[in-house]
Amino acid sequence: MFSRARNNRLWMLATFVLFCSSCVYPNHTPRKGHLNGNGSFVVYKTPIHKNQELDTLENQQVTGIARFNGINYQSGFRVGRHEPDSGTTFIPLGLINRAVIRSGDNKDSLVYRRYDGNIWQVIKNRKDVSVLFRSYDNDNTWYSSYDNMTNGSVDSYYVIAVLKNDKKVEGIPYLNYSKESLLKFVNKQYRQHFKKSDFKDEDQLLEYILNQEGV
Repeated sequence: MFSRARNNRLWMLATFVLFCSSCVYPNHTPRKGHLNGNGSFVVYKTPIHKNQELDTLENQQVTGIARFNGINYQSGFRVGRHEPDSGTTFIPLGLINRAVIRSGDNKDSLVYRRYDGNIWQVIKNRKDVSVLFRSYDNDNTWYSSYDNMTNGSVDSYYVIAVLKNDKKVEGIPYLNYSKESLLKFVNKQYRQHFKKSDFKDEDQLLEYILNQEGV
């Protein structure tokens, strides 16, 4: 009886862990995938510094893409020529200056560009206005001499920028990419009283901002 009860508790614990693991908030920074595409890149030859040289790679086969729809700020891409046995090279996202990667059916594409010293994904592009996205980690680690221990944590941030003619739109600061943050900005900027239930997701809020900006 004791053994059966213990096994039941272990089974319930395992079920709970699996359930919780499926409820994790969607990750905006996927690291790898199984999709392929065709891309063109302008990349830095070595880690970025002043007077750095750029290299252009056209018509590259790109593998390991996490997704084509929506945000894909993965750590980098594996690229190579389409010829057999040509080999591949991993290009870290941080070395990209500009990139366009199209899906195999040419229906979707991923666009990346450098702005204000960082690499961003272009998640919306309408006329002369673009919405850029990037994520980054902020290391809050510190050393305490009192207990001789290192303390802290690493927080991830998701940020958007709205550009018009390659310049940040006046009155729209860098915004946290979350429904709560975008809704707060919309209500304050455009003197509205929307609730979270008035918008399906962040994408609808971005569409609202673009409409209000007249594009």
